[in-house]
Amino acid sequence: MLAAVFFIILLSLIAFGNNDQSQEEQQMGKDEETEEITLDEKNENDKSQANDDHEESDDVYEIDDDVDVQQVDSADENVIVAYTGNWPPIGTVQEEPHTTNYSDGSEDRIEIKRAVSQVTGIEENDMIEHWVGNDGEQKVVATVSSKSTEEVYQVYLSWIDNEGWQVKKVERIKEYNQS
Repeated sequence: MLAAVFFIILLSLIAFGNNDQSQEEQQMGKDEETEEITLDEKNENDKSQANDDHEESDDVYEIDDDVDVQQVDSADENVIVAYTGNWPPIGTVQEEPHTTNYSDGSEDRIEIKRAVSQVTGIEENDMIEHWVGNDGEQKVVATVSSKSTEEVYQVYLSWIDNEGWQVKKVERIKEYNQS
């Protein structure tokens, strides 16, 4: 659905755009448009089709040209929007064999927080870590929120040998349930 929206936008830009621009300038404009996608646009499309009672999101998610992000469906009523991507591993200073250390201040917690910050757009100093826990062998789930906007996310990560934590899925959720 998102690809169709972009295709329509690109067609309208080509059809109604300034004909005096060179092809190179037009291509640069297209590249710049595809670099930034806001969750607002994703959420507005989903909300208008699914549930009009969700609160509006005002967070901006910047996508690298090399990262392919796909919105995915979720059966969880608490999930506002979910997406997967081919984010690169965060990098690590840890050596193999790796055993996850969940303690506050551990290298794992530092690297997980950095990875979560990059995919959610929440600055590390603005982040509240509600939960960082085991989600399987060499897998972690982190539930975080922003102090300033109160947005809540669940982020699923996997350990990649010698490369560090890699985000696999991000969910923006309505609320953090402490159960």
